[in-house]
Amino acid sequence: MEDCLSSLMQVGVSCSANVPSERLQSMTLVISKLQAVKKLYTSK
Repeated sequence: MEDCLSSLMQVGVSCSANVPSERLQSMTLVISKLQAVKKLYTSK
C-alpha cells in the first residue's frame, strides 16, 4: 500500500514542481502515469 501511495505522490509532485520545465507537460502524460500505477497495484 505504501508503494502505491508513493507512486501517486510522485505524480502529484511532478505536476506541482516550482519550475514549469520540471512539471509533467500534459494531462495525457499524467493520465498515462496514473493508469500505469493503477494497473500495477490492482494486478497484485
